[in-house]
Amino acid sequence: VKDFVNCEELNDDMLKAIKELQARASGPRKSSRGGWHSPETPELSSHPAFKKFSEQLYASFNEGAPRLGQVPHTKFVLTNLWAIVSPKGASNLRHHHHCVTISGVYYVQVDKSSSPLIFHDPRAAKTFSEESSNSSEFAHAVAFNAAPGRLILFPSWLEHSVPENESDTERVAVSFNFLKLSGPPVPDHVGDNDSLFNAATTR
Repeated sequence: VKDFVNCEELNDDMLKAIKELQARASGPRKSSRGGWHSPETPELSSHPAFKKFSEQLYASFNEGAPRLGQVPHTKFVLTNLWAIVSPKGASNLRHHHHCVTISGVYYVQVDKSSSPLIFHDPRAAKTFSEESSNSSEFAHAVAFNAAPGRLILFPSWLEHSVPENESDTERVAVSFNFLKLSGPPVPDHVGDNDSLFNAATTR
């Protein structure tokens, strides 16, 4: 989990692009219930605001991937990127992302009442345990709070969901997938943008 710093202008530009696309295009339903899932077209990724975001995302990803068990300097490619707009009452069903390696979410617009991202323990036997605990080591699910400019990366196989949005503010997020490729390693200079990691780790 990392918080982008000085991202207000970037978020405003991304939000404008998302709302413009939402006004004229319907999207697939997928895991979203009551919200809008953007169509997976090049329109968002080719927008200047999203090109800027992608550059910062790659820099953040190359530093964060080793923490998820990936070998440093392994080559990855951003396979797809989409936006989800969740008004009050909208949610996302429990799901995972198949045929990719690492997934993530970036929060463009949320407030303190916005729904968290819930990760579910994939071990089926754990669901039969009657024990309850506040410790993430023993919990069946762990919640990560949303915040503007917050980036969360996770293994694509890890099931996750989003409860109903109880806020009057639309919860606007951008999700994405990375796929690990074979081939030459990523150059050492990629990911040297230290400014993205000045904020403290929240977890």
